[in-house]
Amino acid sequence: MIHAKTLVVDREWGRVGSTNLNISSLMGNYELDIVAECDSVTEALAAQFRHDTAQSREIVLLEGAASPRGWPTRPRRRRCRRRRRTSARAAT
Repeated sequence: MIHAKTLVVDREWGRVGSTNLNISSLMGNYELDIVAECDSVTEALAAQFRHDTAQSREIVLLEGAASPRGWPTRPRRRRCRRRRRTSARAAT
């Protein structure tokens, strides 16, 4: 799985970085992005995207099917407890 945040607009403007499109990333976290208006960089990004798309396959969750590990079907309290434990482990 590729976890890149990239954006190419008309092969003229490109952005690569770690910023997510949420308020935490935009205002509170230390994130790093590069913005380029360079034909060779934006063409390379577009070419990489086309290559990745050609090598990918779509995964579709069937309507009415449970998600992996039943995440949405668990009670909210259990989901929140799991998130807290995972966050605590990541912080150590």
